[in-house]
Amino acid sequence: MRSRKTLIIDGNNLCHRAFHKFKAMRNDKGENTAAIFGFPYLLSSLIKLHKPTDVIVAFDGGRDKRRLKVLPTYKERKSKSDFDYEDFKRQKELIKETLGYLGIPFSSRKDLEADDIIYLYARRASRKGMVIIVSTDKDFVQLIDEKISLWNPWKDERITHKNYQKYFKFSPEQCVDYLALDGDNSDCIPGYKGMGEKTITQFLNEFSSISKFLESKDNFKKIDKKLLEKIYNTNKELIDIRYFCRKHKIKLKDIPITKASKVNTTELNLLAAQHSITTFNKPEFINTFKELSLNVRKRNNPR
Repeated sequence: MRSRKTLIIDGNNLCHRAFHKFKAMRNDKGENTAAIFGFPYLLSSLIKLHKPTDVIVAFDGGRDKRRLKVLPTYKERKSKSDFDYEDFKRQKELIKETLGYLGIPFSSRKDLEADDIIYLYARRASRKGMVIIVSTDKDFVQLIDEKISLWNPWKDERITHKNYQKYFKFSPEQCVDYLALDGDNSDCIPGYKGMGEKTITQFLNEFSSISKFLESKDNFKKIDKKLLEKIYNTNKELIDIRYFCRKHKIKLKDIPITKASKVNTTELNLLAAQHSITTFNKPEFINTFKELSLNVRKRNNPR
């Protein structure tokens, strides 16, 4: 039996990739179709490249209210003059519809972030085989181990437990501590003011982790232990996916997911025609999803 390999897609992340990469795409009405076209196109390329046995797409259900209680400005949307959020949201809903026609399961729950969903599916899937998380979000580095790796779709690079040092100054085990000190501008998480990459790397090389430093009697330049403990406790809640899911008892069984199904070429062709997309009709595109769907159904319904 073929070893399982699960491709877990960070839905919002790949939506953004498609939205920007194919921004010139328009239908006959002049409407932007960058993400509607680009997401399935990129997904098809990922399936051809990685040859997974299973594919799951996880979408954000909005900012988690529990994290907002810790930091009200967490993931606060920044105004961008060149980004049409409402159009992006419209296209994301059409992508979900398209995934249904392509037989690809996707998961989302209101007020639950994709990070948590991805972690829970990755943990389960890694018990049966290899897992590749597709995202540019460096938060997922904390999940990397011998079974779980990270694919950056912007750079076309795979980060594993063997080569992470090529990309980061910290280990997967130090990821949360590094980000807690450095902060995360994309999520509006402030770090420890005055500590840059060089100082943080020096600190982690010396003490291995924040908790070990706090438990010790040692001191480190530029760091006030009481302030660090406060920042660490706040940022751990925002960044540490394992910790957050354990603390709030987030279970996979409570998260809805659509079922993998047969490819519906009739509905797919109608949607493609509506948005002036010809790629979805081409055999090399549709056969990628048909083959995946057939293999999943054979495995789930053996004779």
